[in-house]
Amino acid sequence: MQTKKHLLRGLAVASFFSSIAHADEQPLQKEDYALKFMVFNIWNKQTNSSIWSKDAQGKLTGFSDPMKNLINTVKPDVAVFPELDNNRPQKALFIESMKKQLEIANKNNNSYFAPAFLGTANAEGVATTVRANATEVLPDGDVVLRPGNGFPSVIVHNEHSNYYDESTRRVADNQKYNQRVKQALLPMITMGDFNAGDVSERGLLSVEEQKYLLQKLTASNPKNRSELYLNLLKEYPLDPEAAEAVQRYIQAGDSTQKILDSWFADEKYPVKNNLPVSLNILKQQNQMLENENSKELFEPLQAGDGRTTWPSLNEVASQSVWPSWGKVKIDHVFASRPFAKWMVVDEAAENTGVLTQQSQFQSGGKLQSLSDHEPAAVTVHWAGPQLETYRAMEMGKETEKLRLIWGADAAAYAGNAKTFFLTRNNQRTDVYLGQVADENGIPTLQGLTLAQKKSRLDCSSKDAGLSKAISSYCMDDHSRFSESVIQDGKTLIVEEDQALGADAKRLVLNDGLLKIVGTQMNSLAGTVHLNGAGGALQVDDARNNVKVDGVISGTGDLIKLGAGQVTLNAANTYTGRTFIDEGQLTVNGSIASQAIVDRNAMLTVNGVVAGVTVNNGGLLQVNDGAQVGQATLGMV
Repeated sequence: MQTKKHLLRGLAVASFFSSIAHADEQPLQKEDYALKFMVFNIWNKQTNSSIWSKDAQGKLTGFSDPMKNLINTVKPDVAVFPELDNNRPQKALFIESMKKQLEIANKNNNSYFAPAFLGTANAEGVATTVRANATEVLPDGDVVLRPGNGFPSVIVHNEHSNYYDESTRRVADNQKYNQRVKQALLPMITMGDFNAGDVSERGLLSVEEQKYLLQKLTASNPKNRSELYLNLLKEYPLDPEAAEAVQRYIQAGDSTQKILDSWFADEKYPVKNNLPVSLNILKQQNQMLENENSKELFEPLQAGDGRTTWPSLNEVASQSVWPSWGKVKIDHVFASRPFAKWMVVDEAAENTGVLTQQSQFQSGGKLQSLSDHEPAAVTVHWAGPQLETYRAMEMGKETEKLRLIWGADAAAYAGNAKTFFLTRNNQRTDVYLGQVADENGIPTLQGLTLAQKKSRLDCSSKDAGLSKAISSYCMDDHSRFSESVIQDGKTLIVEEDQALGADAKRLVLNDGLLKIVGTQMNSLAGTVHLNGAGGALQVDDARNNVKVDGVISGTGDLIKLGAGQVTLNAANTYTGRTFIDEGQLTVNGSIASQAIVDRNAMLTVNGVVAGVTVNNGGLLQVNDGAQVGQATLGMV
C-alpha cells in the first residue's frame, strides 16, 4: 500500500543557490541568510570633515584612520551615506575610498564578494559587498541586490528626508514611498537619515531645551516668528498658570530675563505638534528594523546614550541651530511589508545599534566625533521562503509575478526544520498604540490613557477596540504572491487561504505537503499543480471541509491526509493517483486516474472517478448520478 511515507521522502541536500534563481549565476558564498545594514550621515563639512586625511599640502588623500577603523570594525554588507551629494566635490574620492576600505575590511571574510558603490548620478548611492553582476541600478537611483547567501533579492533605497522643523514635506514623501512599496514585488529596504524620530517627530525636549526654545523665539523678530514654535510654547507649559507666564514672557520680548524651571516639565510623551507623524505614516507599509537596546525611550535622550543618532556626542552645539529639536534617533532602517515579518534582527550581532564608540577618536587631547550624526547598523536574518520572480501571460500581456518556494533551500527550514507556519500576521512590535494613525500620521485611537499610548500594539490581541488597528498594521497583504511551491519533503501550515496569496494563485506540490489547521479556511482558491512525486493536502480538523474549485493538474500523485474533508469541484486533469489515507475526499467534479482509499478513510463520489481501490476498513460512497470506473474492494 502506498502512503504519505512514499511521497514525503525527507530532506533534500541543502543547496547554496541564491534565493532568486538566475540561470547564469553560481553560488559563491556560504548560506547564512543575513545582511548587515549601516547608515551614516557624513555631514556637509566638505574638506574639513573628520572622515578625510590630508597630505602636507592639505590635499585630500582618502579616508582618515578613524573613518577606516569604523568601516573595518562594522564591516557592513550594505551602507548608505546621506549628505554625500552635499559633499559632491569629494564624491568620487569617497566612492573610491569606500570600495577600497570595504575590500580591506572583508579580506578574511568567506562571505565576501566584491565591493561596489552603486547609484545614478543624482543619487547618493549605496555601498555594498554584493558582487557587481548580482546588482542592478534602477532609474531612480535605487539598487537591486541579489546577495546569493540565502537572503532574497532586495531593493535598497537611500533616504535623506527633508530637514525642516515642520513635517509637511516628510509626510508627503513618506506617503509617496508607501505607494511604491505596495506595488513592489520584491522586498524594499529604505535606510538613511529620515530627519524624524520614532516616539516623537523631533525628539522629546527636556526642561532646559524647552527653556531654550522660549528664549530663541522671544529673541526673534515678532513679524517672522515660527508658527510651530508658538504652538509648541502653548503646549509645553506645565499648567495654565505656567502657560500664562510663558505668553507674558514672549510678549515682553526680552530674552535676557530669567525663565523659571517650574514653567515646564520634561517631555515624557510628545505634545500635539511633536507627534511622530512622519514615521507613523511609514510604519503603515513598513516595519522598523533596529536593536532593542537602541530604541528611543519615552523621555528626553542624551547624546552618546546609545539611542541618539543626532546630534552626536561631541556635536551637541550644532543642536542650537534647531531649537525645536531634542536629542533624537533620526537614522533608521525600514523593511517593507509583507516581507518584513521574515526579517529578524540579530540582537547578538557585534557592532550593531547606535555606533557612538566606533565613530569616536582622540584629537588634540579631546574625544571627537566623525560627524554630527552617529552611525547606526543592524544585522538582519532572512527567515522566510525563497523568492523568485517570473513572467507569465495575464489578460493578453506578459506580466512579472512572484513565486514563493518552500523547500530545503529556504531559510524558513534552516536547521533541517520540516514545517513552517505561514500567516499574514506579522506579530510586529514596533508600533505603539499612540502611533496607530490615519493617512496623515495623526493618531486615531481615542480615549487612551498615557500608559496605553506608550504600550505596543499586540498583534494577537482579541480586544474588539483594536481589531481595525490589527487588521491595518499586523495583517499583511499577500495578494502579490502569485505562486507557492512546496517541495523537498517540507510542510507548509496555514489557517487561512489568504496567507497563500492572490485568489488566482497557483499552488505547486512537488514532494510537499500543505497542512490546513483550524476551521477558518474552507476553500483553497486558484489552481493546484502536482509536479514530480506530487504532494499532499492535509485538513486536520474533522469539522472542516476545504473546497478546491480550481483545476488540479500535473503528473504527480495527490494524497489526502488529516481527519477533515477535501472536496474537489473541478474537472481535474492530473494523471497521478489519488490516495485517501485519512479523513474524507469528496469528488463533485472529476479525477482522471485511480483513487486508493485506505483504512478508516472515505471517498464520496458525486461526479466522475476513473477507478477506485478500497482497502480493508476503507469506505466508498457513490451517490446518484455519479460515475466510477473499475472498483476493487477489500484490498489489504
